Amino acid sequence: ATCNSSECGGGRGGGEPRDGARTRRKQRAGSAGSGPLTLGRTYKSPRRLVASLLRRNNGRLPLPPPPLLIIHCNSRLDLVGDLNTIIMAPITKLSAAAILLQGAANAFAPSSHANHRSSDTALCSQPQTLYYAAAGAPAVDMDKYNLPLEGCIAEWSAVVVPQSSMQDEGIFLKAKDKELFVDTLQYTLKREGGLGLLLTEIAGGREDGVGITVIEEVLAGGNAEGCGIVPGDSIVSLTVTKTSEDGMNVSEERTGVSTECLGYDATIDAIVSLPPPASAEDEVTVTVKRIRRQPKVSVKLQYPPYLNEPDVSIELFAGENLRRAMLTRGIKLNDKLAERFDSGGSGDCGSDGTCATCVVGVSKGKELLSPMGTQEGQIISKKPRWRMACKAVVGYGMMEGEMTLQVNPRQWEAPPL
Repeated sequence: ATCNSSECGGGRGGGEPRDGARTRRKQRAGSAGSGPLTLGRTYKSPRRLVASLLRRNNGRLPLPPPPLLIIHCNSRLDLVGDLNTIIMAPITKLSAAAILLQGAANAFAPSSHANHRSSDTALCSQPQTLYYAAAGAPAVDMDKYNLPLEGCIAEWSAVVVPQSSMQDEGIFLKAKDKELFVDTLQYTLKREGGLGLLLTEIAGGREDGVGITVIEEVLAGGNAEGCGIVPGDSIVSLTVTKTSEDGMNVSEERTGVSTECLGYDATIDAIVSLPPPASAEDEVTVTVKRIRRQPKVSVKLQYPPYLNEPDVSIELFAGENLRRAMLTRGIKLNDKLAERFDSGGSGDCGSDGTCATCVVGVSKGKELLSPMGTQEGQIISKKPRWRMACKAVVGYGMMEGEMTLQVNPRQWEAPPL
C-alpha cells in the first residue's frame, strides 16, 4: 500500500483521499460559535471571529489557559495577550490560513516579535556527517542536488513496510521517482523563541492521523534560519534533552517524538507533547528527511578501432559499480587477451578482482572513480590509466561529471588475429 502526496489510501485505517497543499486546513475551517477556541484548529476570518466571540461573550474571549492565541492571516500576526486585548504585529509571507497555537506549542511557534533571534545556534548551516555506502562520504555540497519546494510536494510519497529482521514495521517516506533518493539530516536548535518553521500538509484527511507534512517556509528571524533546513523537508522526529546534576553525577534524560508520515494536526499534537523548555539554553534536535536527485555520471564508451563500432554514451548513477552497471546496460567487457590472475575458467571471476578481464582504459574523468585498492594496484601497476571495472565505483564522493572509457584496452594495443 502506498500513501503519496496527492492521495493517502494506504497504511492503517481508512480515510477520504484528498490532494493539494493546505486542503486539510481548509476542511477544518469554520465558525467557532460561542464555544472555546481549540488548540490546533483552523478558523476562517480570525479578525471577524474574534470580534464575534467578544460580542457573544460579554467582551471576553473563551480561551483555555494560558491566555495566549496566535493567528496567522493575511500576512499579519494577531496576538491575544490577555482576555480583552488584541495586539497586532505585521509579519511577512505567511499563509492565508489561520493557525492557532497556545501553551507548550508556543515553544515551537515563530516568535511574536518579528525578526527577533533568540540564539546564534543557527547563524550558519550546520555540517552533516553523511556516508553513501559505495559512494563514500560526499566530496561536494549535497544541497546542489536538492529539489525546489514544488518538486518536493509533487514527489513526496510513503510506503508501508512490514516488520523484518532488519527493520521495524511502519510507514516511511520515500520519493516517487526512482532517480531521486531520500536523505536524512539532523539539526540542533535552541527552543527559546521558537523554531520559526511554517508547516503545510500535503497528504492526510484520515482518522488515524497518517499523512505527509512538509516545511513550507523557514521564517526570517527564527532559530531555524540559516541552519540548513530548507522548504520541502519533512520533519520525522524531534528530541529534547534534559540535563540534571546530583553532586558529581551528571545525567541526561532524552524525550523524543516521531512525526514521520503524520498529517498536520497529528504533527502539531506530537510537538505539543514534548516537555516545555526549562531554560533559555534548552535545545531540540530536529531530524528531517529531504528529497534529492541522484548524481549522474555521463560515460562515453569507445571500442577498439578494428571493430569499427561507434561510440556509445550511457548514464550511470553515483555509487554504481562500474562493471555491474556496464553489464546491465549490455556492454560486453570480457577481454580474451586479458592476463589471467585467477585459476582459469570462463574469463569471468565474479567481480573478485583476480582475472583482469574487465579492465577499461580511462581517458577522461579518472577522478570520478573510487580510489584504487592495493590488489588492483599491484595487478595493473604498469598501466596507470587502467582500472578494473569490478573494483571501481562511479561518482565516488557523490560527484557528477563526464568520463571517457576505452573498452578492452589491450585490443587497442594488439588486436586479436
